[in-house]
Amino acid sequence: MTTKQKTIIVTGASQGIGAAVANVFLDRGYNVVGNSRKISHKNELQRSDKLALVDGDIGLASTAEMIVGTAVKRFGSVDALVDALRAALSAAPAQLDLLGRQGAARVSELHDSVNESRKLSALFRSVVAL
Repeated sequence: MTTKQKTIIVTGASQGIGAAVANVFLDRGYNVVGNSRKISHKNELQRSDKLALVDGDIGLASTAEMIVGTAVKRFGSVDALVDALRAALSAAPAQLDLLGRQGAARVSELHDSVNESRKLSALFRSVVAL
């Protein structure tokens, strides 16, 4: 009897926490769909035929649709979402004093993307409890 391999979506997967999480899932044999704005151009992910990359701003509904569509088309399902972008940004507002005006504007922009990624997260609550 064969079991179907689970597919995990990881946002913010190009570097840092997101890349580490994606690589752990790949090491354990999971299918992974990694997303960040320019993930296909530069990332810290191991190469694998179990990895699909989707460039785009998770703050856009069209990107979320593309991520899910890629997962279903390439791997047949979506089993879980790891919203590493939101996890990585949770500490960002505390660092605003160190960033100056441009940095604070960037954090505000990223915060908007995180709010949109929460909408994507809501889609998966019935699929898996993380």
